[in-house]
Amino acid sequence: MSGFPCNWPSPFPSWNTPLLQSQRIDWRERTFVTRPLYAQDRAQALGVSRADVAATLALDALDLPPGYRLEWGGEYESSRDAQQSLGRQMPLAFGIMLLITVLLFGKLRQTAVIWTVVPMAVTGAAVGLLVTGLPFSFTALLGLLSLSGMLIKNAIVLVEEIDAYKVENGLWQSEAIVQASITRVRPVMLAAGTTILGMAPLVFDPFFASMAVTIMAGLGFASILTLVGVPVLYHTYLRAERRAEESGPRSNVRRGGGPSASWAPAVFMLASAAVEERRILGTALDRAREAERVAEALLAEGVVTPAAVSQARADRAELEGGIQEARSREDAARWALQQVTGRPLDAAVPELGERLRFPVGSGTAEVSWATFDPESATHRREELARLDAQLRAAEAALGGARAGRLPTLALVADPGFQGPRVRLDGDSRTASVSLVGSWTVFGGGRIRAGVAEAEARRTQLLQARSLAAEGLELEARVAHRALVAAEAALPAAEARLVAAGEAYALTLERFREGVASPFELTDARAGLSAAELGQALALHRRLLAWIDFEHAAGLRPMGPLAGP
Repeated sequence: MSGFPCNWPSPFPSWNTPLLQSQRIDWRERTFVTRPLYAQDRAQALGVSRADVAATLALDALDLPPGYRLEWGGEYESSRDAQQSLGRQMPLAFGIMLLITVLLFGKLRQTAVIWTVVPMAVTGAAVGLLVTGLPFSFTALLGLLSLSGMLIKNAIVLVEEIDAYKVENGLWQSEAIVQASITRVRPVMLAAGTTILGMAPLVFDPFFASMAVTIMAGLGFASILTLVGVPVLYHTYLRAERRAEESGPRSNVRRGGGPSASWAPAVFMLASAAVEERRILGTALDRAREAERVAEALLAEGVVTPAAVSQARADRAELEGGIQEARSREDAARWALQQVTGRPLDAAVPELGERLRFPVGSGTAEVSWATFDPESATHRREELARLDAQLRAAEAALGGARAGRLPTLALVADPGFQGPRVRLDGDSRTASVSLVGSWTVFGGGRIRAGVAEAEARRTQLLQARSLAAEGLELEARVAHRALVAAEAALPAAEARLVAAGEAYALTLERFREGVASPFELTDARAGLSAAELGQALALHRRLLAWIDFEHAAGLRPMGPLAGP
């Protein structure tokens, strides 16, 4: 080859080696031999785009001898072939993923919620590549595909969590969305954090830097997108389900026109009574502490026995326990009232009563305890809870019957099949494994019959539940009337308590002056104790012991309002 002008300059400015020094060329007359030129400089070949190389490579300016041509090869050719192969397989992969998502939920709306979020994940990956200045190479494409799978997984878990809260806990759609989003914050963020930290070492690798940045930036943005975008899309796409809830038999709890319209005043009275009882017991506690100090002073003087001091301390401890119990009832009633009416306890009583059609006036006669049967109320509550569980099961069965119209996919292992076999791990036997897809085409009548049967069962349970709720409402009305009567008796009990306190203070003063005897002081303290635990407070406590705040407010029986 001597004398042949092959000292062509390299198209790359940094490469100044003539062609004859870098590649052996064989020349044969009337024979064209094609030999590829391989370049393994990984830092440069994947660090520039084809447009940049084409701009620097002035192909038109090269004066090639006859029979010679230049073609793109090397890593560019490998990357192009890989991208073309990946592009041919990508629709099939996404189609299988979409089919699995549809089969998992049996509904198209949940599937639409999940797959609508996937294109939005490109934003985070694009921002990461722009900030770092890396090109969108083949490895970045692989990272984007991996990111799509991670995002779909997070969205599936969140949507499934929302559906579980609705079916298992009986929550409304909006409440289920909020609760599921709260419970998934920590798992989603921790999973994203571990993946991002695991990809961090690849950021400094010349070959995998684009993939690492794509996954890290895209996953960080996708995690926030999952926790924010999926609930919003779920609330938007499933509007029909939300309207059905608002117009269904459970909607009377939210509108205030059903059982909770009469239970809410009872809860309000429970909270008010707890506040009043705490105030009365607070006054009695001050006097009990004074009596305890006097008893300790008299014990030091040898006037009373240690038993009197122990009794005074027991009275004081009992009053402190009563105050703590009243405070707990007040907190529970405040929460229950907020759940039922959306109004705070400090709202004006006339306005609250007018809004809820307060069924009992101030002139209500006292209701005897014989009209309120706690065993009947407990039985009705248990029956209502049982009907709620059956209703949830019926709704799940109805969803399964409706899902029968969709195609199914199953993985079947047949050890007796005579055909291509797969050897089982640790076993000499073989079995055939096949992926079976089915779609009921000629069973439309059977599917419709199953759906109709499930709907009839659901309607029957709704009617039975409505009757049980009416019975529980009647029990709540009776308890409410008894509570109003006990509330009306509290002022008289307070007056007796004030009178007993004044009598005790007068007797204590006379005792210190030496006029009254220790027996008179003991009788005065006993009268104060009797007034503190008088008939009104005993009736009040007995009534509050029978009434369950959550049941009276319709919270646990009316599943959608269940709280922590």
